[in-house]
Amino acid sequence: MDLKNLERLVEDQLANIEPDDVRAALTSYVVRPTCQLRRWDYGSEGERFPCWLVARFHESRTGIAYCEHGFGPEYAWGVVGLGDDAMGTDAAWHVSLEQAFRNSAPWAGRNPSDYEVP
Repeated sequence: MDLKNLERLVEDQLANIEPDDVRAALTSYVVRPTCQLRRWDYGSEGERFPCWLVARFHESRTGIAYCEHGFGPEYAWGVVGLGDDAMGTDAAWHVSLEQAFRNSAPWAGRNPSDYEVP
């Protein structure tokens, strides 16, 4: 994945988020993607994968990253810590940017009554 394709992917993910309040809240945290090598604790010692940080939540010191490796490509959107280089646990990785945001500290809105994290 290169920067241009990732920027398009983020735009597509944002365009598909409804309702508008969720999209607006997330958009305020979106940043220009930066690639980081993050530690994968489930493989060989020292194994790292390129992850693209696409949103930053300064108050909680977390963000959302996209990674095609590790839990990806199926669960490619993860809530990650900004203070370390770990990819984190499987519970932090989701199938969409919206789901990652809905399961992050900054989302204070309500989720639909039938909402389930896949």
